[in-house]
Amino acid sequence: MSCAADGCEADGSKRCGRCGTVAYCSSDCQRRHWPIHKVGCRPTAGFCCPRTIEALEEARRREAGDSAPDLERELRKARQGASEVDLSSNELSGAAVRQLAEALSSAPKVQNLKLEECRLDVEAAALLAKALPALTSLQILSLAHNQLEVGGAEVLVAGLQEGGRGDLKLRELSLADNLLGPRAALCVAELMLQFVEMGSLVSVSLAENFMQEEGGEFFSRTLRGGGGRASSLHLDLSANDLRVAGAKSLVPLLDWAPLGSLELHGNRIHDFGAVALAKGFQRNTTLTHLGLAENLIGDDGAVALAGMLSNNSSLRTLDLCGGQGQVIRDKGAVALAKALSSNATLEGLELDGNGIALEGGKALEKALSANQTLTSLTLRGNQFDYTAVDECALALPFHLTPALLVKRQVARTKIMMRSMRHAGPSGGGEDADTLAFLDNVFAGRWMSSVGETGEDDFDLGDLQMAGQKSGDNELEPGEPQPPVCGDLAKQDLWTSLQESAWGQELRRIYLHNQLPCDIFAIAFVTCAVWLVPV
Repeated sequence: MSCAADGCEADGSKRCGRCGTVAYCSSDCQRRHWPIHKVGCRPTAGFCCPRTIEALEEARRREAGDSAPDLERELRKARQGASEVDLSSNELSGAAVRQLAEALSSAPKVQNLKLEECRLDVEAAALLAKALPALTSLQILSLAHNQLEVGGAEVLVAGLQEGGRGDLKLRELSLADNLLGPRAALCVAELMLQFVEMGSLVSVSLAENFMQEEGGEFFSRTLRGGGGRASSLHLDLSANDLRVAGAKSLVPLLDWAPLGSLELHGNRIHDFGAVALAKGFQRNTTLTHLGLAENLIGDDGAVALAGMLSNNSSLRTLDLCGGQGQVIRDKGAVALAKALSSNATLEGLELDGNGIALEGGKALEKALSANQTLTSLTLRGNQFDYTAVDECALALPFHLTPALLVKRQVARTKIMMRSMRHAGPSGGGEDADTLAFLDNVFAGRWMSSVGETGEDDFDLGDLQMAGQKSGDNELEPGEPQPPVCGDLAKQDLWTSLQESAWGQELRRIYLHNQLPCDIFAIAFVTCAVWLVPV
């Protein structure tokens, strides 16, 4: 790909880290072209450049072809009493399915049956359904990425229901990506109700099945008012083309006590759907996770959800990542920040890939200082840089324990890191050299503090996601060296690290409490190791 800057004919080896659609030969060309490119540049959550996607897909296909489980071996394992049978990525024909069904009929100890990407159709489902009642120990059934359609779902559900009337206690069911359509929602909902009331079912995935509004109505009508243990079930309805009407049809489902986690990623529910769900949440006291990423939600939807958060006492994680047209800007971010100031239960908020700028970034950071429970706030691909976040990092809550102060301050550093990764010096993206420098500075900084080497806790995966290699930018373990290039963003970050406000504040707090430096170092490193990258 050639450099996108006008008048430059060099090869573009570094892609825009914000949208990934254009490439540049140098940072100078990127800055020069930014006034033109920014008009169409849109942030992409979890960006992978095309060549990386192609390489990953090819590797996946090659791996599936080379390592598909052997049919005879798996059948022999089942007959010998194995607890797991995995035939994923095998193209099972009629004869193979019959062999499998016969083997399963005499394998009551199988607990985990995985038949993903096997091209199973309605006829194959009918054969398997006859064997399901005999699997009295079955807990996990995964049939994702097949071609079951509604007929296959109905016969499988009938087999599972018959088994449930005996000793079968299903825990997890995946029928994702099976061309089910809305009518299948009715029989699946009846199955869910049966096993939830038995106290066994904890997870159901129906993603990518084109359920639409009618499917949502079937779920709400069947499950509402049913029994079961509160907050026990995770339901995944991602990418089902629910849209606004479908989101509204799911509102009665929020009154179902067993529903503890609802994933609605990629359903194009827009602001109107988000507002409807927010109103339904006013009465909900059991849901702990709500996933609304890539749903074309803007500021109005974010404001409605923020109003719900202000009074909600059950939600632990909320996913509002952008992408596919979803853009929450400063108005929505400020409303969410205000909600965080009063919310006492939310632990994770994801806002990657939106349009939050300086005002929203400052509001969120100040809210984080006052909030006692939030430990994960992701802000990749927004429109404010680390300096805005760093200015607010001193506002620490003094009512927290020293150990929690360390944990929160490490989380702040991660927020700064994430907001910087996809916002370059001009707001238009970061090149691979800078990403490599950021990763290595953080790795060297933290490793040198304990005199050890090892993996970086600050999410090195973004380099691979960007399809770039750090190469010569890698630093040896130990104290990092200043950047050799003249990039202003790198120089600014180096200065920030050397004169770290958050580091000085932590030291001041610990010295004020008269804690020995060795205890401070041990606690700091221990919390950093415990903290999983957000």
